[in-house]
Amino acid sequence: TALPSGQVLVAGGSGGPHEPLASVEIYDPATNAWRPASAMAEGRREHTATYLPDQGIVLVAGGSDADYFALASAERYDVAADAWSSAGSMANTRAQASATLLPDGRVLVAGGLGHEKGATATVEIYDGAANAWTPAAPLAQARFFHSATRLASGRVLVAGGTSDGSDALFSVEIFDPDSGSWSAAAPLAHGRWAHRAILLPSGLVLVAGGDDEQTLAMNSAEIYDETTDSWSDADAMSASTATQTMTLLDSGEVLSAGGFAGQASIDDAELYAPEADAWVETAPLHMPRTGHTANLLPSGRVLIAGGLDYMSELASAEIYAPDLDDAVFVDGFDPKD
Repeated sequence: TALPSGQVLVAGGSGGPHEPLASVEIYDPATNAWRPASAMAEGRREHTATYLPDQGIVLVAGGSDADYFALASAERYDVAADAWSSAGSMANTRAQASATLLPDGRVLVAGGLGHEKGATATVEIYDGAANAWTPAAPLAQARFFHSATRLASGRVLVAGGTSDGSDALFSVEIFDPDSGSWSAAAPLAHGRWAHRAILLPSGLVLVAGGDDEQTLAMNSAEIYDETTDSWSDADAMSASTATQTMTLLDSGEVLSAGGFAGQASIDDAELYAPEADAWVETAPLHMPRTGHTANLLPSGRVLIAGGLDYMSELASAEIYAPDLDDAVFVDGFDPKD
């Protein structure tokens, strides 16, 4: 989670098949160094982490434990105090859910996998000022591994996902925070889950990659236009990928990095130029990785951290540097050079 200082907070995750982590670290781009921060009360993975600017806190919600059972608990990190406290519990257990900051500073947590109960359509809203959860109108379709994107209007677009890990949903729903209700939106052209979505400067939404109904990674991409409630095909990526990261760069381009395809993590990276509607390959990652994180730094570079190289957890991190000749991923570099 990017912090106002320009530093990046990494909380929890998986340290092994039966080791959900409670540990927390902070990356400082000024020194190119990691330091430990206060640990969470509970180890968790597959959770969400959302910065609430009005409160100066990071909300961590749900996830799964050592037995991969979904959690209902939540914690909040006070950035200034370097301290965690309880954020109460959601009414429903959920992992692989979405969390979206609403215009009024609350957080919309939607769907997810309850494991024993399967996918959930339940939705809850966290109010940081009251440190309390309230139920919201449910989704029409239970789903996890979906995308959730806050639109220019302040509404939230929830697209695709899967209901059982073997289907790829086409359905799309929009949450209106003013009315607290969901409405159906135009469906995706390609059913997909474990994909990524990002709001472009134009107000359009780019959705790319993901798995299809046969759990095969896709290279297709499509664009959603809120003003016309319609999808259109975008240029296809060179590499098929799911669970990659997508980051909006200062240039307006979108960096897609890593992911999973063909039963293996990949090191492919590509740039999407919205005005040209074109993907162009860029320098590959140093390490193939999936399930990693990506954060834009104040310098305009991108921090890529952790993830899996097939089934092995990674402690490594690297930085995408678009400002260098032939933009490359670098690690162990001196930021003063």
